[in-house]
Amino acid sequence: MKFQSIEKKPKNNFEDSQTKLWRTAEKLFPGSVLGTVYYPDEILKLAGFKQIFIPVRGEGAYIWDMQGNAYLDYTMGMGTLITGHCHPSIVRAVQEQISRGVQFLNMINEPAVLLAEKINRDIPAAEKVRFASTGAEAVNYAIRAARAFTGRSKVLRFEGAYHGNHDLGLMSYLPPDDALPIFPEPRPDSAGIIPEVKRHTLVGPFNDIQWAQDFLHSRGSELAAVIVEPIQRFIPPVSGFLKVLREETIKKGDIDGCHWH
Repeated sequence: MKFQSIEKKPKNNFEDSQTKLWRTAEKLFPGSVLGTVYYPDEILKLAGFKQIFIPVRGEGAYIWDMQGNAYLDYTMGMGTLITGHCHPSIVRAVQEQISRGVQFLNMINEPAVLLAEKINRDIPAAEKVRFASTGAEAVNYAIRAARAFTGRSKVLRFEGAYHGNHDLGLMSYLPPDDALPIFPEPRPDSAGIIPEVKRHTLVGPFNDIQWAQDFLHSRGSELAAVIVEPIQRFIPPVSGFLKVLREETIKKGDIDGCHWH
């Protein structure tokens, strides 16, 4: 669990409310969660919980549950809350925009243009900008563009990296503990992924410069793209790893995609 309890309140009637809400969620949501992260009972017990707590508000680095207990939030929305929960300037900006409207379908609007200009200015390589609602959607855009540009279909990704809950993203993201990887063979992390996805996905070990060089030298011409998290979850790249990926993909005409979260 990536939450540290910093304030424990006495039990009260909120505990019953939280338990009731949790039991309702168990009936409504697969795995009792909103995403794909499931909390097994044994993990909850190690963290001192009978069930995962239900947050009701957040401020700065902290969140509070229905009982009033405070927790230090180490996840911060997987990086999306880089300024913390409810930063005053962000709250003001969101409130101001909501009063003017928030959904104009695909029509060009001033905030979108201003943000694209800033991205282009700060990241000169981003000559064209396509906004996406999720990281998974952005990865799909990038892979489709790479396949269209190169005329190839295969994509190299790295074991343990998260690129979304689409089929390619769930290849060797959570490899089994009881089997060693056989690179570049991918392992589906879920039922329901068709064999064609496996045939067009290749997997390598993150931070293994020699493996990357050898593989891209011998099979790089098969690839439409290489997708990588520059910092994979919490693992920083070793010196030279990303540089090698960029240099080798340029040689082979692949698209080297960095997927930030």
